[in-house]
Amino acid sequence: MLKNTIALCIICFLSLLASTIQISQAQESDIFRKDEYDTVFNDIFQNKYLTTEFLDRYKKCLTNKTIRIEGAPDIHFDYKVFDKEGVNKNYPLYISLHGGGNTTKEINDQQWKNQLTLYQIPFGIYIAPRAPWNDWDMWFKEPVDRMIEEIIKVFYYSDYSIEIDRIYLLGYSAGGDGVWRLATRMPDTFAAASMMAGHPGDVSLVNLYNLPFMIWVGENDSAYNRNSECAKRIEELAKLRKQSKEQGYTFSGKIVKGKGHWMDNEDAAAINWMSKFKRNTYPDHIIWRQEEVLRNHMYNLEVDIKQAKRGDEVILDFDYTENSIRVIKSDYEVLYININDIMFNMDKNIKVYNSSGKIIFDGIVQRKKSQLLKSLHIYGGIYDEYPGQIAIYKKDLI
Repeated sequence: MLKNTIALCIICFLSLLASTIQISQAQESDIFRKDEYDTVFNDIFQNKYLTTEFLDRYKKCLTNKTIRIEGAPDIHFDYKVFDKEGVNKNYPLYISLHGGGNTTKEINDQQWKNQLTLYQIPFGIYIAPRAPWNDWDMWFKEPVDRMIEEIIKVFYYSDYSIEIDRIYLLGYSAGGDGVWRLATRMPDTFAAASMMAGHPGDVSLVNLYNLPFMIWVGENDSAYNRNSECAKRIEELAKLRKQSKEQGYTFSGKIVKGKGHWMDNEDAAAINWMSKFKRNTYPDHIIWRQEEVLRNHMYNLEVDIKQAKRGDEVILDFDYTENSIRVIKSDYEVLYININDIMFNMDKNIKVYNSSGKIIFDGIVQRKKSQLLKSLHIYGGIYDEYPGQIAIYKKDLI
């Protein structure tokens, strides 16, 4: 009996040891070195993320000028390529939202076609999507965020060469309403944004810290108090700019004298203003406040959207030269900070401090294939990719 018991214990121990070794080997095979990045990324990108099937789907969308996303009808778009310079370089994208709103399909169709010819750009691809609905809030319902991302992917994964850090958002009237919402919800998507003759509603502007933003409104555009509401937001951005010690909230506010809702195309000057900027992919200061449509990521930050609600806020500082992060505020039980080798030296310890200066993380963040693939699915390949992740718990911030 004793021999049988000993034998059984040995078998159990060996099974446990084999299982532990298998788990350890699996974990080890998930980790990769910096010099292996290109090989690992190409394998994951081509074989596990953007397969031939998905690539063909994006190319078909471009041919048909139609995209499909869950929660919305088929979304049509049209575009023009401006290549007067005749030089071999990547195209910036200008996504331009038309006016109209809660009116007939015919009027919104007319506004859409008008938007396609409303502005001329010096170089790039000018895209005018047709709003999915004929409603007053047609440009800022939940699926529109994903619509914008899918439009970018359609061109980014096409045969055009796109400069992903030069994507610009603009819109007129109801399209301007959409710019207020989309720019503040998705500031990490764009290099700059310009709002023309739209109403801000109750949108918060704090997320615009790293996004250059332009406001255009006619002096006499008094319907829905657009002129006075836009003037208030110009003042608000000026205050935020001052509070940031001129480090954030780059903006320009234009109240066009003598003009009403139509500004006689004076607002076309926004194209040159926006075109000066490139996206700040790795800012050293991030403010992220959830708006009426919740998002699971902004810049390199990620949260469980099921735990998010409007008004939840995160504030962080990054010191890339010192390999450190300071979490000033997080309203989430768990905040995920995604990182890569462009941001930090991942072969050295990364330190994370809370607002009082206490170290809450100090260690090497491993590059993992599984995390790289996950980040591609979350960020869609258009917000960069992140093979490393640090989890920050709310209890450690106290």
